Formats: sequence, C-alpha cells, structure tokens
Amino acid sequence: MRIESPNISVSRTGQEVLRALSYFQVFSYPLTRDEISYSLSPGHHPGLQSELDELCRLGLIFRDEEFYSLDNNPAQSEKRKQGNALAAQKMNAARRISRFIGKFPYVKAVMISGTLSKGVMTPEADIDFFIVTQPGRLWVSRTFLVLFKKLFLLNSHKFFCVNYFVDADHLEIEDKNLFTATEVAWLLPMVNAEVYTSFCEANNWARDSYPGFPFRDKSLIMEVKPFWLSRLTTWILSGKLGDRLDDYLLKMTFGRWKRKFGHLRSETFEVAMRSRKHVSKHHPGTYQEVVLDKFNHIYRSAIRADQPTS
Repeated sequence: MRIESPNISVSRTGQEVLRALSYFQVFSYPLTRDEISYSLSPGHHPGLQSELDELCRLGLIFRDEEFYSLDNNPAQSEKRKQGNALAAQKMNAARRISRFIGKFPYVKAVMISGTLSKGVMTPEADIDFFIVTQPGRLWVSRTFLVLFKKLFLLNSHKFFCVNYFVDADHLEIEDKNLFTATEVAWLLPMVNAEVYTSFCEANNWARDSYPGFPFRDKSLIMEVKPFWLSRLTTWILSGKLGDRLDDYLLKMTFGRWKRKFGHLRSETFEVAMRSRKHVSKHHPGTYQEVVLDKFNHIYRSAIRADQPTS
C-alpha cells in the first residue's frame, strides 16, 4: 500500500522519521533513536539527532527520556518499559517452546514473530511462531502441531500460537508492504541458522522499508534434533502416502476455513487465510488490513501538520 506524500516543509529524513513513528503509533509504542534509524537510508543516519531535535522543536514529535513519539504522552513510555520487562521474562519460555516445536515432524526452522519479536509483551498477548517446514509436508507438520495444541494445551494460544507456515522452497513472503516488512525484519530466529539466512536472502525486499535494520544475532539460534517419533513419522510418510495425506489435510483445512470465514471478501480471505501447498496463514481478524489503514491515517495527519496554513 503506497502513500502519496503531499509537499511538506520537513526534510526527507524528517519524513522518514515521521513515517517510522506513525507506524508504531498504531500500537502506541514510542521508539528509541536507534529504532528510528532502522527505517532510514544509511546516508541519513549522521544527521538523525539534529533532525529529531528539530522535529521536537516544531512540535511534530515529542521526547520522553530516550523515547520519541507523535503523542506528548509519558504514559506510553511507561507502558513500553513494562512491556519490555515482561518480554524479557517470557523469552526463556519462548526459547523452550521453540526448541519443542523444532522437534516436530518436518519442522525445518522456528522463528518468533508478533509482539515478542519486537521485545514487548502485554499480559494478554500470545507468543507467536513463524515456522518453516519441509517442502511437500507443510500441512502434515501444521496438523501435528495444531493437534498437540488442541489435545494437550486445551487449544490455548497463550504460549503456542502457530499461525504462519511456509516451506523451505518458498521462503519469500508474497505480500510486500510496511506491515509484512516490519514482521519480516523483526523476526527472531530460534531454530536453524541456515534456514534463517536463506529466509533473509529471499526477503531482501524488506530492506526497502528497513534499510538500517541490524541483522539478528545468530549466536542464540539452536540446532534441534527431532523426537524419535518424529523420525519414525517422517520415514512412514516419506512416499506417496505422505503426499496424499498432505494434499488431503490442505483440502480439509481450506474447506473448513471457507465455511467458517465465508463472510470475508475473497481478497481479504486470500491475504488473511492463505492456504496453498507451500503456505498457511491463519489471521482471521484481518489484522494486517486494519494496521495499514490506521498507519495511513496517522502518517497523513503527521506530515500535514507541518504544512503552512493559508
């Protein structure tokens, strides 16, 4: 989704700052100077502090301690600090769950997405996982994980939200916009460094939105051996039986989602509930569309605030 920026008096760097703050304003989440720099072209970094000071002087942005925001609201900074502290507490649990998921049949890589990938949590937030599977077995792998959640976790999403799968031959994310670029850039790799490297290469387009984003620390990525039962399952389903089962599970799941979410427009369903041989998304709340619409409104308001009145 593109935004046609009107002619405004702030610099190019200022526009990029406002754009970065506008996106995270959707979540009432102030940013540090370093986090703002992730969205800037490399040549714009040296003058960033001067630009931030000028935008503050103009009343277009506000600073509270190390945080910058479009709102003069210190409560946002305090809420962020609490969310950061809770995320730090949850990270060990997220790593244990990532290791556990990595032991399931056909799972090739595990990454943390959602709020935790950005270093923030709320008490009611889920831990979201982005999972890469073996080609041709995505729907078998997904079904095993969903069945475990339903049977042993009573369908709880709290610590086991597995809502996005791709296979290792189709790592490039199809939807290319600020929402998906943010999710791609901030993903936290947990299992299989090699696949994560391939994923970054396949999604280099996200650098258009986050040219200054640092690469994630790979030293914390775990190499996981599958359960013996996973190895047995992989052997049993290695041939045509596994092919037919994967096709059946795709068809069955897609049909159930079509019946359950038939009220969604076809275009919305395709984005929110994408169900193909190599990808599975389960985002029935049309979250992406809602976030981008809010971002558009906030950003347009932010850059128009600096236009001279006639």
